[in-house]
Amino acid sequence: MDPSPKRLCHDLKTERPDVGRPLPAILRLLPISLYLSGAAALGFSALFLWQFKLDLEARDSWRTSEAATRSEQSHLAAEAEAINRESKRAEEARKWLQGSEPMQEMVVSVVQSMQPGSTLADLSLARDKDDPRKISFTMQVASGGPAQLDKTVNALAKSLHYRPYFTQQKQEKGGAIAYSATLIKQDRKEPRLEPAASTATLTPVATPVTAPTAAATAAPVAGLPPLPPSPSLVPTLLQP
Repeated sequence: MDPSPKRLCHDLKTERPDVGRPLPAILRLLPISLYLSGAAALGFSALFLWQFKLDLEARDSWRTSEAATRSEQSHLAAEAEAINRESKRAEEARKWLQGSEPMQEMVVSVVQSMQPGSTLADLSLARDKDDPRKISFTMQVASGGPAQLDKTVNALAKSLHYRPYFTQQKQEKGGAIAYSATLIKQDRKEPRLEPAASTATLTPVATPVTAPTAAATAAPVAGLPPLPPSPSLVPTLLQP
């Protein structure tokens, strides 16, 4: 006989029905979806990180390009400013040349009018700012005397059509002559003498001028002074 006694356990519980129904089979996809979502999140995170790095590189490249563009722009602005300065200087030089062109002609005319042995101590030409037609002319003849002065003034009048006004002439020490005048260029088509409003008719230079008759002197026109008895009226008006 087996000395160890045998222990028997009887299940006395009764059979119980199921409280809830088992989960449907489709819910087995939930864990799979969870795993797939985690994997997709990791993939999208890697993609976004890679795109972020590309954006940083593009930003750095854009900033470098912007700095280079700004530097080139400042360089071009400096070149444009230099060109503008040179253009202004060229424009001023052009205006100076155009303004000094009559002066150059006058200087050449003065030099060509100099006789052998005649010398100039001073020559000055200044254009009037208010009226460019007027030129202040100053000349000092050191040697040559009045003959040289007359020849120079006549050369300016004949070759360049400049007529002197407000002339001043002074004898300096040592025989020098200081001459100053305001020169005004005359139009070649303009007559040298305009008709004056007077009772007497001015005749051309070639026609001899006769003295006024005694009747004209004795009976002048009412309201007008009598005519001068001297026949030198016309030459005085026609004198250059």
